[in-house]
Amino acid sequence: MPVRIPAALLPCVREGTLALARDVAEAIDHDDDLRECTDRLRAIYGLLDAIDGSAEGGSAALAMGDHVQTVAQAVAIMLPLMTTAVSDLKDADPARLASATDELRLMRELAARVRHAGSASSTTNGPRARRSFAVWVQVSARSPRRNAS
Repeated sequence: MPVRIPAALLPCVREGTLALARDVAEAIDHDDDLRECTDRLRAIYGLLDAIDGSAEGGSAALAMGDHVQTVAQAVAIMLPLMTTAVSDLKDADPARLASATDELRLMRELAARVRHAGSASSTTNGPRARRSFAVWVQVSARSPRRNAS
């Protein structure tokens, strides 16, 4: 069962995915395992290709095993930013606030769908998929390391 990203969220998911790429660049600067970083970049750019390929056709449907974990990480980056943006718009134009609130609702729904798809995927694919997801989350949440020299 594919996970569908609504067309209205494609720019937000793309922005979160680009943030993941910056996280990997930082991991490379910190001498993390280059193979793992390469695998993460492949997943990130695979998702970006899927998003860019569907930008003209509307929403993006992603097969469960292909990009769901990367989407989950991008959503985890963007959801708090969107929540803050909506709360900052309380005194803004009502139409703008309504639009931002709708996007936030869609992002929350997408977050729930990728969580569900990710848990189904990890039970289907076993410990390796769960480990892979954990590695992604660790990279996204990492604080910069300092050189000990």
